Amino acid sequence: MGNTDFTKKIYLVGGAVRDQLLGLPIKDKDYVAVGYSPKDFLHLPKVGKNFPVYWVDKHTQIALARRESKVARGYNGFCYEIEHITLYEDLKRRDLTINAMALDESSGEIIDPFKGREDLENKVLRHTSLAFCEDPLRVIRIARFRAKLGELWQIHPHTKTLIATMKESLAELEPNRVYQEIALLLNYEKSYLFFQTLLELCVLDRVFPLISSLKALKLRFYVTEISAFDYTMKVLEALKAEESLLKLSALYYCLFANTFLTTPSLTLRQREQSFEKCLDMQIPKMLKKSMFLLMSNHQRIKKIQHSQDLEILSFLESFKRNKGLLKSQIRFFYAQESVACLYSKETLWLPIKKIWKIFYAICNYSPKDWIDNAIPKPSGKEIQEHILQEKLKIIAAFKAKKFFFIRKGYNGKNKRR
Repeated sequence: MGNTDFTKKIYLVGGAVRDQLLGLPIKDKDYVAVGYSPKDFLHLPKVGKNFPVYWVDKHTQIALARRESKVARGYNGFCYEIEHITLYEDLKRRDLTINAMALDESSGEIIDPFKGREDLENKVLRHTSLAFCEDPLRVIRIARFRAKLGELWQIHPHTKTLIATMKESLAELEPNRVYQEIALLLNYEKSYLFFQTLLELCVLDRVFPLISSLKALKLRFYVTEISAFDYTMKVLEALKAEESLLKLSALYYCLFANTFLTTPSLTLRQREQSFEKCLDMQIPKMLKKSMFLLMSNHQRIKKIQHSQDLEILSFLESFKRNKGLLKSQIRFFYAQESVACLYSKETLWLPIKKIWKIFYAICNYSPKDWIDNAIPKPSGKEIQEHILQEKLKIIAAFKAKKFFFIRKGYNGKNKRR
């Protein structure tokens, strides 16, 4: 292979080389600098504090060639050497063979000491060396790569055996690092493959015990019974490349519903506290807030055709004029229904255009003219009561047009009428 010595040279490495060979778009580029020292990159900002990695620009990083060794638990429990490190040694520390290739951009030569190109052709995910065991996050990454590349890709038997020895070390996973992988994963159309892969590797219960518990939770659709896990995976599959909010809501909805549908007397505060207990990954606060809204409202939107005017108003005002959240609520509803209709004899339909008309009418209503013309001037409480009654009138007027009904036989395509 090229450059087994310490001659100064910079190579493109990792995912950019892999994706170039797969014909996939390349967004970020990582380079490794062989024969260089930190002094050569003093002009560049460092990426974090722990490793000699530097920003070139927003989508480009360059790292000194290094050898790593595990000295303590956790992500920060590594030490590294950067003197007299060859390209081979740097590639050997990488997780998978398909990520352990380098490209000499000046000559076009691909350096591939671990047969990563062959694994690409055979659609095999295989560890580069026993150093794979030193970082439990690599178990998460290998499942993510399978979700990115597709179900035709298989994990090498030797790698599966190695992962089986790593179960205890999965307790060392740092929640923020796991969520960083999840954030990438949720962009993939086949993100459901990630959880199915962890299940096949017999480690899902170690990383996401609550999601794993969905295997034991059964859902009944007339004469058909399936596990909540299988149902959830089908909903994730139906969502394809939808936003993270919808996928995370789908991922935890069955756990959420199993708690709240069986105990409807819970207060809002109790629901929020119980919702936190349904989660086994670290999710940003604002995203969790939106998830709670979507999951809480799912049963409400399912029953909207039979709801009282005040219930409809409460439902629509829960979005606080955020039309993006209402759009997400509707998409979430149809993702769930597209799966439910596989097992049910009838499915729900929503009068979406009319829901939007009511939503906009409520959001746009202003009591200004009424306040200006009222004698005597109304109190704050009177204004609130007036607004409530006017909004209820808006809903009643739309309901009088008789569009709130259930349509049977929804097939996932006919969403609007």
